[in-house]
Amino acid sequence: MEDFPPTGLVMDVLAALADSPDGRTSAELAKICGIGTSTCALVLAELERGAWVARREDRRFFLGSGLFALVHGLRTQFPLLDRGRGALRFLHDTLGAGCSISKIGGRHLTTVDAVGHGTDGEHAVGQRFPIDPPFGLVAMAWRDDDSVQAWLHRVTPRLTRAEIADHQQVLADIRPARPAGISNRDPPGPLSRAVAGRIGRRAPACAATAHHRGRLTRLPIRLR
Repeated sequence: MEDFPPTGLVMDVLAALADSPDGRTSAELAKICGIGTSTCALVLAELERGAWVARREDRRFFLGSGLFALVHGLRTQFPLLDRGRGALRFLHDTLGAGCSISKIGGRHLTTVDAVGHGTDGEHAVGQRFPIDPPFGLVAMAWRDDDSVQAWLHRVTPRLTRAEIADHQQVLADIRPARPAGISNRDPPGPLSRAVAGRIGRRAPACAATAHHRGRLTRLPIRLR
């Protein structure tokens, strides 16, 4: 029976290569993934057979053409990957700040794409983080009141009444602007003022969304 490398190691190697536009040697990948050089060579050999990685003449490995089918599948299943990319670039160029798109799950948000952010932290593509307050404010603006109350009261340690009231006020500011939009969490500063101005020009009724301590800014746009 043929031996195959453990799935977790394969995922680690692919993730390391996805974050290495200049490629990596087998030794570098072994160090990054915390595995032995012989094990890494086994993983790379299996991936190379399927064209999921390719080795150049300088012996550096890159992601291979065998992954194109997966990319096509992702685009089919997540159409915002294409349409949202243009919107993110527009926001980034206009506001001069990092912007990201997140997939909303039951208990987590997953960063699907990002422009202007580093490759680490909560905005790294594929990064998952809890939807507990204060994360998930925009997501919860689409939920019914019972879901919002459950969301506010399930977090540990428990929120104070003042904190709950604070989050409820943010949700009240967001809800009038719900029909179509992109959100961006950013510290107070030029971004908040820029978005407030654009919202004020494009949707005056939604201007309150941008002022709440700079924690959340929202620019309603159409993804054409």
